[in-house]
Amino acid sequence: MGAGGSKIGEGVDRKKRPSGYTVLVDGYNVIKRNSAFDSLSLEAGRKRLVTAMMAVPWGFPVERIVVVFDGPESSSSHPSARLTVQYAAPSADDFIRSTIQASAYPRHLAVVSDDREVQYTAKIHGARCLSTSSVRARAATPGGTKINANATDIKESSISAVQLRLITDELRKRWLKNNDD
Repeated sequence: MGAGGSKIGEGVDRKKRPSGYTVLVDGYNVIKRNSAFDSLSLEAGRKRLVTAMMAVPWGFPVERIVVVFDGPESSSSHPSARLTVQYAAPSADDFIRSTIQASAYPRHLAVVSDDREVQYTAKIHGARCLSTSSVRARAATPGGTKINANATDIKESSISAVQLRLITDELRKRWLKNNDD
């Protein structure tokens, strides 16, 4: 887990089904894939991303947003109780994957990342996967302008977790068969 362990589930009644989603944002993944952050310092980029995440019209009910960055620091709250910034060591990817795997309600998680391992973990557990470009296209800064006006919205994959597992199993059989020849 990240520094000090996961704080995402603290204070939550694990028996009570969430009414909305917890959005897990792979912070540096979003920043590195968006040219609008290129001219900003790392700190300014983090602040801009956090502010922008509060203004995203997600298209589904959101209870919490957790923006996760690599780093040894601890978590901090944003002026909105709905958003938390989490620093995780050794990596944000590990923290996000562990959070998904430990979740009592992974179908109430939405993950923003282009990292394949993070997306795979999210999909096999039934969490929503959102590409950084699809969120970037919808995210607005406080002034109402797009973070990156040239971005295009990419539709979410319509492959279910069951279909993904079947495809993975079929590919594994084919690859292993070809390696035995």
